[in-house]
Amino acid sequence: MTPNTAKTPCWASQILSDRLRVISPYDGPVDESLLEWISAVTGTEDPKLIGQLPGSTTASLHVAKTDDGSLVVRRYDRKKITDETPDIAARDAQGLIAAAQALGELVPEMIAVDPTGEASGAPTLLMSFTSGAPAVRGIDLDQLSLPLARLHRRQAPPELPAISNTIDPETLMVPEWTTNEDAWRRAIEYLARDAPEAPAVFIHGDYHPGNVLWHQGEVSGIVDWPNAGAAPAARDVARCRTNLAFLSSVSTAEEFLAAYAGRSPGYTHDKWWDLRDLLSHDPELEGILALNAFGAGIDEAQAHQRADAWLLHILD
Repeated sequence: MTPNTAKTPCWASQILSDRLRVISPYDGPVDESLLEWISAVTGTEDPKLIGQLPGSTTASLHVAKTDDGSLVVRRYDRKKITDETPDIAARDAQGLIAAAQALGELVPEMIAVDPTGEASGAPTLLMSFTSGAPAVRGIDLDQLSLPLARLHRRQAPPELPAISNTIDPETLMVPEWTTNEDAWRRAIEYLARDAPEAPAVFIHGDYHPGNVLWHQGEVSGIVDWPNAGAAPAARDVARCRTNLAFLSSVSTAEEFLAAYAGRSPGYTHDKWWDLRDLLSHDPELEGILALNAFGAGIDEAQAHQRADAWLLHILD
């Protein structure tokens, strides 16, 4: 296929002028099979890619102009699809559909999916565009906790997977950059224990500020659902706490837990989950540094310092 290298048309800024999300004009090559697929599933004669969205580490995110308005194209990089999630695009679609039933308009509408990439050139998901942008500073923690507590009141539908909580301590290593090697060894030893018993509920699987959109001071959307499934609520709570500790402070992470617990009667939180989440990040902390796409401004040295500080707080 001959790549389409046409620049973003002038009307793109008008279409996106009311969007708060950070969007870059799209001026890269386009796989014609992708445009043909979008045309087929939307009935649009001449769809165009008009923008790029930041933040994803496993897929590229584009904005497409169609007869139905602006849609988001989530295109998975085959090189980053693991043996554990070979069907990630299909799981993403299932997660979106199930989450929309639980959280309504906070979840983008799933328009179409090409799970294998046979039609569009790569595993691809097409969904509605949600107004708003992730916030990395000054987050209203009470609002941040609300959709998560609502989601956790539900059972995951049977089409979503049961998510394993096991973690093999033998695969965990003390990072070379730490100044607290003993603390990391203690954490690894602690994770040799079985996961605390807790009921499985409907979880997002990667709930953190980068996946929560805000518009005019209100939560407007929850995105990125390929990791949704059945697991203890603490999986989501710990993931959000870890990210808040990096983005803001240890006290912010604790305040979020208090806000969530206030909406979830009977909830108790075990530090096992926080340790599991922190140590499940790769040594380069790629997922944390990806928040720089939204203005987090965290460099590697700061990430290392904050990881040590969060770990020491958890173990305290």
